[in-house]
Amino acid sequence: MKKLVVSAVLFVFMLVMTPLYAGSTLYYHPSTGEQLRWDTSRDDDGDGIPEIHYLVDAGGLGRLTHDQALHLLQTAMSVWEAAAKIEFVYDGDLPEAITADNYRDYVVVNETTLTGDPADDRAENEYQDQRKTVIAFDNTENSDVLDDADEFAGSGTELGLTNITSIAGIPAEPISITSAQIIFNGSRIDGLSGIGDELTVNRMAAVMVHELGHLLGLDHS
Repeated sequence: MKKLVVSAVLFVFMLVMTPLYAGSTLYYHPSTGEQLRWDTSRDDDGDGIPEIHYLVDAGGLGRLTHDQALHLLQTAMSVWEAAAKIEFVYDGDLPEAITADNYRDYVVVNETTLTGDPADDRAENEYQDQRKTVIAFDNTENSDVLDDADEFAGSGTELGLTNITSIAGIPAEPISITSAQIIFNGSRIDGLSGIGDELTVNRMAAVMVHELGHLLGLDHS
């Protein structure tokens, strides 16, 4: 049964990448070329299931209210929880909705990945410095947050973008992913986009499943 669930998840993961844009910046071991996977050492409740703790944008996502967007996100997370031995733990919301004026306080935009080295002082904001995983909703008119955070400045075409923001280990010997961020594009589900641009709620849910796969360390293949 577990194989069937995993296959279904991977099918969705691959399905949403072809006709639509979803991006990621993954981390690879410099010697082996292997993709880093999520750190499995955190288990605060002692149930033997590794935990990924995350914070969520206090605003909505396009036409979805905050509660609706959170429910959709957690539904997507439950797909991965059923397929892999992992538990997503909601640690609450950011103190405010992310906007064009404040997003750099919460979102990493220079693709900086902190290491486990205590001397690594390259954090772009306090959330990265504390190795917090952030889920952001870009509701800016021109997808400004995504434009700044992706490697194709000025495109704003992604439905979602995942960046690895910290790892355990050092650059020469990375061990695992310890924090990440995902930015979802609210302009693609705002009810205002032109024909062919607007996503259904189910399609956005599939995008969320896809991006969560990147967060765990999975590539497109």
